[in-house]
Amino acid sequence: VAGTNGVSLNAEFTFLTAKSVQFDSVYIVRASVKSQTFNKQAANFIDEAFSHYKPIGANPGLKEWLERNRIAGQPGVVIDDNIEQFTKELIEAISQHRFWDRKVI
Repeated sequence: VAGTNGVSLNAEFTFLTAKSVQFDSVYIVRASVKSQTFNKQAANFIDEAFSHYKPIGANPGLKEWLERNRIAGQPGVVIDDNIEQFTKELIEAISQHRFWDRKVI
């Protein structure tokens, strides 16, 4: 995965080759602008993590999508424009591990 400033990460798993239950949390970077199939498969992965009460972090650009899917504003779902605040909140959410008070639909 190519990032900014020459940063790259090796993705060992994708939502197509793994299940969300294999991970402690999910961080959503963005949706595809070209593929509805990609978005649907990603949404299924996120929904599975949500229904297992796992922490979910997302870039602010995904807030509208999370609101439409009734995920935004739920306990353990972290969205913040301030990167320092976001990082702090997401680390705290991950350390809590599960959010049993979440309303799972």
